[in-house]
Amino acid sequence: MKRGILKRCFYSAFVGLTIFFTVPTPDANAADTYWICTSSQWDNGSCWDNGTVPQAGYAVIVNAPGAVITYVNQVNPLLEYLDVDSNGRIKQYQDTLTANYMIVGNTGVGTYALGGNGSLVVNNNLTLGASGHGHFYQSGNGYAVSGTLILAQNTAGYGYYSFSGGGLEAAYTVVGAGGTAYFKQTGGGHTVSRTLTIGLNTGSNGSYNLVDGGLNTANTIVGNGGKGSFNQTGGGANVMGTLTLGHNIGGYGYYALSNGGLNTAHTTVGVGGKGSFNQTGGGVNVSDTLTLAQNTGSFGSYTLSNGGLNTQRSVVGNGGNGVFYQKDGGHNVNDTLAIGQNSNGVGSYNLSNGGLNAARTTIGVNGKGTFNQTNGGHTVSDTLTIGQNAGANGYYNFSGGGLHTTRTVVGAGGAGTFNQTNGGHTVSDTLTVAQNIGGTGVYNMSGGTLDATAIVNNGRFNQSGGTTVTAFVANNGAYKLSGKGVNTVDGDFINTGTVMTVNTNAVFTGTFVNAGVYDSDPSNNYFNNLIIETTGYLHGGAGDNFFIGDNFYNNSAQSNSWNTARSLLSFTNGTDTLHDYYLTGVDFGADAQGFTNNYAWGALRLDDGNNLNMYGTALYLDMLVLGSGTYLNLDGVHVYYNTLVNNGGSWGLANNGALTQLAYLPSNAQVPEPSAFLLIGSGLIGLAFFRKRLIG
Repeated sequence: MKRGILKRCFYSAFVGLTIFFTVPTPDANAADTYWICTSSQWDNGSCWDNGTVPQAGYAVIVNAPGAVITYVNQVNPLLEYLDVDSNGRIKQYQDTLTANYMIVGNTGVGTYALGGNGSLVVNNNLTLGASGHGHFYQSGNGYAVSGTLILAQNTAGYGYYSFSGGGLEAAYTVVGAGGTAYFKQTGGGHTVSRTLTIGLNTGSNGSYNLVDGGLNTANTIVGNGGKGSFNQTGGGANVMGTLTLGHNIGGYGYYALSNGGLNTAHTTVGVGGKGSFNQTGGGVNVSDTLTLAQNTGSFGSYTLSNGGLNTQRSVVGNGGNGVFYQKDGGHNVNDTLAIGQNSNGVGSYNLSNGGLNAARTTIGVNGKGTFNQTNGGHTVSDTLTIGQNAGANGYYNFSGGGLHTTRTVVGAGGAGTFNQTNGGHTVSDTLTVAQNIGGTGVYNMSGGTLDATAIVNNGRFNQSGGTTVTAFVANNGAYKLSGKGVNTVDGDFINTGTVMTVNTNAVFTGTFVNAGVYDSDPSNNYFNNLIIETTGYLHGGAGDNFFIGDNFYNNSAQSNSWNTARSLLSFTNGTDTLHDYYLTGVDFGADAQGFTNNYAWGALRLDDGNNLNMYGTALYLDMLVLGSGTYLNLDGVHVYYNTLVNNGGSWGLANNGALTQLAYLPSNAQVPEPSAFLLIGSGLIGLAFFRKRLIG
């Protein structure tokens, strides 16, 4: 071979690698020697065209068609270059062969078999399939060392490496630089001190299959600018730095793990291109960060169907579009799971089974994050945050399974939405809706259970579907209970915002303190103790019923806003049958003015066997209903009514208390017929349930 031709071959072979490292070329002045036999040993001088065994500095070309060489050479000179082509084959099972450069399959087909106790040392570049087909078979105790191992250098190149035993070391290993390459490891140890790249350039296609043995690299890139795939069914892969899938725009990287172990410092699925990780078994340990979709325009997906994934941090949608599918198995995050990290990041996590454990989960850090949970368990030992910073949007869609957190924040400084249609949400400390100024939060609950030590709502909380919230509630925003069934808040409730009940049965088992707006439209409202502060008021109309299981303390100073002149107030069996009712109404005498802006009621009903002590000045009623065995104690209170329905009750008048019947309806009032209020008794929907909650 002419030296100029040789030099051009190397230049075309390595030009695509300059983005990673500087590639030297062979010495053009090296002496050429050609193999001329069909089959013989390397140390047979008569099989070389110059009659001598290749010496140090020689460029050795094996291009005799179908030649088979058995390498036996105890001298081991340093060759400048070795080319195996034209269906030639070298078998090495002993001794050491050393060269600066080596190509197997330059333009034709070449094969190299290394086994036994043989050693191959290539100081610079070992290329399998430059523009031809190169095959390498390593077994036994064979040991190969190369500066750079390249499979399928150019578009027409094909490279194949079968590694079943021994040791392989390289500074760089490239599986599919420009063409198609396949690396199969069923044993032995492969060490790459710098970078293993699978699918280097556009149009390349590389595949690495780890069945057994060990692979240790400083960094691994699967799909740099071309297409790369890594299939691990056993063995162990260790990456001291970063495992990258889909590095550049146009690059696609795929990793499939079904058994064995993978350990990395960082794993990035989709840097500038597209990456996919599919785990159906085995174990993955990331000592630092797992990132899906790092940069704008990238895409990264991770599917966990079985096995274990352990990370320090997991980021889904850093700057691009990231998706995590957890179908089973376990995902453990020692620090933070972040979904939608940067402003242009979009991330979604889909949990359908298995377990997810994180110290913190943040959905929508600065970008858009969505968490969909249909089953499985999600445990957050610290805080679950949905919509962390200004401009962020976070969504949690919860339809099954279990969610356990220490704290849950829906809308910290950004926008957060929690939709619960089923499943159990347990918060050992506080659930906060709309935490900071500028943060907006919405919690929609139409199914499942919610159990928290406390709920602080500064945004919107919508409860429907006959659900139960077990918590102390401090409402500074809007809390709405609506729809069919019985919607229960099991715990004390302090309202400084607005509570709305719409076409529902609303049950509050603890003490309800209202310093804001309570608006019923129309609904049955059940309270144990109801306390109205000076800034609070009730608003109802026809069909709105308020049931008190214990005591009612009305300290409201909002007479102009209060409107219950067409609503029912009923004292019923709760924690006690003896009730106290403190009034703030003004005594206008037997005058219709007493029904206007004066805390009047359409009806007051005292359920069978209950006693009521009334304190204050005056109360105006359209109807007074006394059940069997009831007793009404008017201690200095004057009660004015239009209609009295007495089913066996009695009353007492102390300290100038009085009971006076009016001869006319209040002005502009449209109260129901007496029979309508009589139908509202102990058989009300949800009343038995209310009693059970209070007593049990």
